[in-house]
Amino acid sequence: MSAAFAFPSLSVIILMFNEAESILRTLGETHAFLATYPASWEVLVIDDGSTDDGPKMVAQFFQEHGGGRLCRHERNLGMGAAMQTGIREARMPYFVFNAADGQIPAAELAKMLPLLRQGDVVITRYPKGARSGFRRCLSRGLRRYLQHVVRIDASLEGLYLFPTAHAKRWAPDIAAHTFLFSFVLIQKAMDAGLKPVWGTVRCVPRTEGKSKTLQWRSLMRVAREAVRLRSMVSARDGKALK
Repeated sequence: MSAAFAFPSLSVIILMFNEAESILRTLGETHAFLATYPASWEVLVIDDGSTDDGPKMVAQFFQEHGGGRLCRHERNLGMGAAMQTGIREARMPYFVFNAADGQIPAAELAKMLPLLRQGDVVITRYPKGARSGFRRCLSRGLRRYLQHVVRIDASLEGLYLFPTAHAKRWAPDIAAHTFLFSFVLIQKAMDAGLKPVWGTVRCVPRTEGKSKTLQWRSLMRVAREAVRLRSMVSARDGKALK
């Protein structure tokens, strides 16, 4: 890594729910990347009520390698709730969320960090052709819904690099328990005048386990939460008109 850029101290927050098959590989890749990182760092694993051996494996990894902490939810509360916990526990000036499934390699952070020269928040997308047709349609439909119904105009497909102090201030007011939390947080940053800068990150096929996001129950949870967010926006706008 180039020493010309002042790398910020960084919290890498790994979100986990029943990912015993992949978590050790993800932690190993994350530690390998951070071993070359020229500033202070920490790894937080937020376990959202896993029922497999993932939490025991994480605890053993940190006992052997150090550099991290495990925070657990007693039951599954949703990705947004796990993000809330990660932000609350983060100790470094910047943080990034990543998933325990390892589909976005930790080394992709090397592309994102220098972009802080150009803005306050780094947001990423996947390269063209990196996703299946179904995922592209799902992403496009979600963004249009957020734009026209919930009035959120945030674009996000991969990771984002965010200033921790702002997130700690805004996160408690975000009533989202699914991945919609990320879109609301980024929209708050834009509304507050933080400058976003976009980059791309590589996404590799999942090699272990099954996607939690694309399961029918998860999609229904997102749909219900979007309706609730819409109601909150309508109520807020109604008050503003009075």
